[in-house]
Amino acid sequence: MWMPTKTACATREWGIPYSPLLIQPGDEIVLTDQDGNFNIPLVYGAYTLAQQDPFLELLCPPAQPIDFTISPGQTVVDLANSSAQPLDLSASITGGVFRPGFETSYALNVRNLSAQPSGNATLTITLDPALSQVHIHPVPSSINGNIITWELPTIGPYATFNGHVRVVVPAATPLGSLLNTTLVITTAVPDANAANDVDVALDEVVGSYDPNDKRAITSSRASDDLYFINDDEWIDYTIRFQNTGTFYAEFVVITDTLPATLDLLTFEQGAASHPFTVQFKPGRIVEWRFDNIFLPDSTTDEPGSHGMVKFRIRPRATLSPGTVIENTANIFFDFNEPVITEPSVLVAEFSTEVDGSVTPALHVSPNPANDQVRVVSAEQLVRITLTGMDGRILLQQPATSTTSIVHLDQLPAGTYVLSAFHHDGSVDYSKLTKF
Repeated sequence: MWMPTKTACATREWGIPYSPLLIQPGDEIVLTDQDGNFNIPLVYGAYTLAQQDPFLELLCPPAQPIDFTISPGQTVVDLANSSAQPLDLSASITGGVFRPGFETSYALNVRNLSAQPSGNATLTITLDPALSQVHIHPVPSSINGNIITWELPTIGPYATFNGHVRVVVPAATPLGSLLNTTLVITTAVPDANAANDVDVALDEVVGSYDPNDKRAITSSRASDDLYFINDDEWIDYTIRFQNTGTFYAEFVVITDTLPATLDLLTFEQGAASHPFTVQFKPGRIVEWRFDNIFLPDSTTDEPGSHGMVKFRIRPRATLSPGTVIENTANIFFDFNEPVITEPSVLVAEFSTEVDGSVTPALHVSPNPANDQVRVVSAEQLVRITLTGMDGRILLQQPATSTTSIVHLDQLPAGTYVLSAFHHDGSVDYSKLTKF
C-alpha cells in the first residue's frame, strides 16, 4: 500500500524539500520531494514517523514520533511545523570536465534552508583566472573580469535559485592544473550559518577521461583519498555524465547505493545541471531522474552533452580508522544498460598535521597498474597489505626500507586499499586500481 504524505497540515504551509524522514519499524528513510511531498510503499500495520531536522518543531500533531496505521484505503499523514531557526542560506557549485580547448559549465544553486525570507541577496561567482566565460544564465547584474554577480530579490522560505555559467578552458592550459572557482551568497539579514554561504569548486585540467564518473571531496579538502575523522565533517559527491551515443537521450536516471558507513538522515541535495527529481528507494538507493532532459549526443553538441548532480552527506559518527567508504553510481540513458562509474573510495583516518597542513607521506606508482607497483614512503616500512572493497586482506608482505615493490599478478582487476605500516606504528593509506 502506498502511503502518500506531505509536510503540511494547512494549505498556507511551505513544503520542506529534500528533508529525510525516519519510519519505524524497519529503519525506512524517505526523502521529501521539491514540494515537500513524499510517499513510501508499506505493508499493512502500525508505524511511527519522525522528522530529522532539529530546527523544526511540530505543531500538528504536537509531538513525534507520530503513530499511524496502514490499512485498506488511503493513509495520509500531514505535518505542520514551527521553526525558530534564523535565516540560513546555502550555496552549492559543481563543475563539469575541464579539458584544454573545450567548453564546460558550472551549475550553481542557492537554497534557503530556513522558514525566514532572506531579503535582498547577492550571489557572486569568482571564476579561476584561467577560464573565459562563454554563456551565463540567468543574465547577471554585473560582470567585472572573472567576477560575476547577481542581485537577487528575496529568496522565500525553503526556496531555491539556480544558475549556470559556461566557460572555456584555453588550449594552452597545462594538464594537471588546478582550477579554483568560488561561489558566495550574502544578504543584509544576518545568516545563522556562515560556513555554508561559500562553496569552492576545485577541478583538475585533464586530457583523456571517462565522461561518466563519481567524485568525492571531503569538507577539509586535505586529501583526495582520505577522510580525516578529526577534521572532516561532510563528503561532497558529484556524479558527472555525458551522452556519447548517436542520438539525444530523452531521459537520464542515476542510481547510487550508499554504503552503511554513510548516514542517510544527513543527506543534503546540491546543485545540478538540469531539472530533476530525487527520492530514496529501498536498499539505501538514491535515485535522480532527469525526465525530458533531451540531452544531445556529443557529436551533435559536445558542450551540451554533459550533465552533473551534487549532494552532501555525513559518515556515521561511529566511523573508525581504516574504514573504507566506497560506492559507485549507475547512469541510465533512456532504456540502455547502465554506465557504471569507477568506485569512489575514501579511507577514514586520523590526520597528522605539520605546520597546519597535511603532508603526503606515501607515493604509489604507477596507479592504475597491471603487474606491479612501487611504494615509496617518507618513513621506514615494515609491512604492506592490500585490502579488497569487502574488507578482506588479499595480500600481505614484509618490507625493510622506505621503498617496496608490490606484485599484483595474482589479484583480479579492481580497486584496493594499500596500507603501509611503519616502524613507529603509524599507517599510511592509498587507493590502488588494478586494470
